[in-house]
Amino acid sequence: MNFSAPWFLWGALAALIPVLIHLVNRWRHRTMDWAAMQFLLRATEKSRGRKNLRNLLILTCRALAVAALFLALARPIAGGWLGWTGSSSVDTILVLLDRSASMEQLDPATRKTKREQGLVRLSQALEELDSGAKVVLLDSATLRPREIADPSVLPEVEAAAATSTAADMGALFQAALDYLATTKPAKSEIWVVSDLETSSWQPEGGKWAAVRSGFEEMPTRPKVRLLAFRGESVQENLTLNFREAQREGGDLVVGLEILQPQDRQRELTLAVRLEDARFETKVELDSQSLRMPLRIPLGDREGAGWGSVSLPADSNLQDNRVFFAFGERLPLHSGLVAPVDRPARLVGLAAAPPQGDREVLRVTPENAHTVDWENSAAVWWMGPLPEGPVADELTRFLEAGGVVLFFPPGLEDSGSFEGVAWSAIEDAPAQATFEIVGWVPNEGPLANAEDGFPLPVDRMEVIRRQLPVGDLTELASYADDVPFLARKVVGKGAAFFCSTLPDERWSGMALPNRPDALVLAVMMQRMLGQGGGKLGSARLAEAGESLPGLEEGVVERLLPEGPGGVQLTQAGLYRYQGRFLALNRPIQETGTEFLEENEVDQVFGSLPYSLFEVGGGQQESLVSEIWRTFVMVVLLLLLAEAFLSLPPARRVDPLAPQSSPV
Repeated sequence: MNFSAPWFLWGALAALIPVLIHLVNRWRHRTMDWAAMQFLLRATEKSRGRKNLRNLLILTCRALAVAALFLALARPIAGGWLGWTGSSSVDTILVLLDRSASMEQLDPATRKTKREQGLVRLSQALEELDSGAKVVLLDSATLRPREIADPSVLPEVEAAAATSTAADMGALFQAALDYLATTKPAKSEIWVVSDLETSSWQPEGGKWAAVRSGFEEMPTRPKVRLLAFRGESVQENLTLNFREAQREGGDLVVGLEILQPQDRQRELTLAVRLEDARFETKVELDSQSLRMPLRIPLGDREGAGWGSVSLPADSNLQDNRVFFAFGERLPLHSGLVAPVDRPARLVGLAAAPPQGDREVLRVTPENAHTVDWENSAAVWWMGPLPEGPVADELTRFLEAGGVVLFFPPGLEDSGSFEGVAWSAIEDAPAQATFEIVGWVPNEGPLANAEDGFPLPVDRMEVIRRQLPVGDLTELASYADDVPFLARKVVGKGAAFFCSTLPDERWSGMALPNRPDALVLAVMMQRMLGQGGGKLGSARLAEAGESLPGLEEGVVERLLPEGPGGVQLTQAGLYRYQGRFLALNRPIQETGTEFLEENEVDQVFGSLPYSLFEVGGGQQESLVSEIWRTFVMVVLLLLLAEAFLSLPPARRVDPLAPQSSPV
C-alpha cells in the first residue's frame, strides 16, 4: 500500500501507549495477602476469566484505534494504479507519453482522445498523490526530458500536444534510461501513457533487450506503471494514407489508400483541394482496404503546386487528411555506370523509355566522376563497388536524397560501400531457379499497383545470383531467406541492392516479354521518382522526420488553415526557401493492431511493471485515497471500547426482601 504522507506512520507506534499504561498500573499496586478476602476471591474466581477477556478486548480496541488514526493521517492509497504495491514515496517520476497519431482516437463516451484522457488522469494522480517528487516529461516526438513544476498544467504543456508522428517506444524507454543514468535519483518510477499499438512498441525489435539490460544494471530498478488505452472505439474509424504524387502527362496522380476496420460496402466523398480550387469525388469502398490513383488535371500548368485530400470527419481526425506537393515539370536525369562489355541496354531503356521525358547518361566506372550528381535523380551502378573519391561523391549524392541501384558486379568483389559487400556468385541447380517467395507489398519499389494488384515478383526466374551482405532491410527474399532486393538508407536517400542482373545468363529480366522485365521497369521508375524528390521545388516527408537544414523560423504554414504556429510534428503543407513541403502521417500509424498482455510481458521481461487498462468511458481517478475508511474504523473501535467499558447490569433476586420507603 502507498501513503501520501508516510511520515505519519511513525505515529502508529502510539498504539503501544494503552499497553504501557496498563502495565504501569499493574506495577503501581502491590499485592498483599489478607485472610478475610480469600472468601471473596473464591466467590469471584469463576467470573475472573470473563473479566480478563473483556479487559483484553478493551485494551485491543484502544491500541487499534490509535494505530488506525495515524494510518488515516498518513493518507493511504488503494487502487489498480498506485495502491497495494508496497512501495513508498519516490524522488523522481518520469512520465513517458506516446504522442503518435493513433493516440488521437476519440472515446465516444468522453469525447476526449486517448492522449487527452491519459494526461488528465496522470495530472489528477500527481496532484492527489502530492508526494513532492520531481516530475519529468519525456515524449515520443522529441525524446527530450522536460521538468514539470506544476502537475496541474501537464495537459496544456506544448511537449504533450497532439502530433501526426509515429512513436518508437523502445527509443523512448532508452531516453528514460539515459536520463536516470545521468541524474541518478535514489528512487524513481516510470509512468507510461500509450495505446499499445504494435507498430509503436515493436515487441520483436532488438532495442528492448538493450533497454532491459540497462535497467537491470541499475542499483535500484524503477517501477514501471503502464496506463494503456486500447482501441475499443475504432470500429467506425476510416484511415486515409498518402503514398505518392507524380506528374503523368497533363495530370497529377496522387496515390491514396483507404482503410476501414471491417468489410463493409459504403460510398465515400473525398474532398480535394488544389491550392484555391476545391472539388469532390465519390469512391465506392467494399473491402477493408482500397488503393486508388486520384487523377487531378493540371492542364498546361508547368509550375509547382500543392493540395490536400480529406475524408469525412470521424473518431480520429489525424488520419482523415493527407497533403501533397509537386514540383515543376522537369525531365528526370539519371546516370548509368557500367563497364563497356556489360550488357546494360535494358537498364537504360527501363530508366529512360522512348518517347518519355527521362534521360540517362552512360559512363564507365573509371569515368563515374563525370556523372551530373547535382541534377541526377538516380544512379544505376553495374560494376564493382565504388571506392575513393567516387564513393565519397556517391555518399553525398545519397545524403542529399538521391537513389542508387546497385547490380552485382558479376565477378569477385572484395570492396564495400556503406558497410555492404557482395558475396560469391551462386548458380541454381540444373533445370531449377531461385524462387522469390516474399516481398514488401505496401511500400517501396515492389509495392502493389495503385489498383491493388501485385507485381509478378513471384513469377521471376533467377538462375544466377550474387547476394548483398551487410546491415540491410530486405524488400524481397528468396525461398532460402536471403535477399533478392534490399535497401540501405543513407541520409535522405536510399541505396538499393539487387542480387541478380538483367542478363540472359542470370535472369529473365533481359527478356522483354517476361514478367521479370516488367518488374525491372516498374522498380526502376519508382526509384527514379523517389530520387526526383530532391529536384525541383517540392518535397514530401513524414511528420516528425529529421529534416536537416530546415529552420522552423523561416517556414510558413499553408495548411491546415487556422491558429497555430509551425510544428513539423504535425501533418500539413509548408513553404520554405521557395519550396513546398508536404508532411503526412506515417503509414504504419493505422491504430488497428495492439499488443496482447503476453506481448507486454515479453517487452518488459523481468522488469517490474503494473498494467492498468482504460476503456469504455471509464472516469474514475487513478488515485483512490481510503483514509475515510480508517476514520470509520477508528469510530467503530471507540464505540466498541465504550460498550465493553460499561459496568455490568445488576441482577435483582425476586425472592430477596425489598426495602420500602419510610
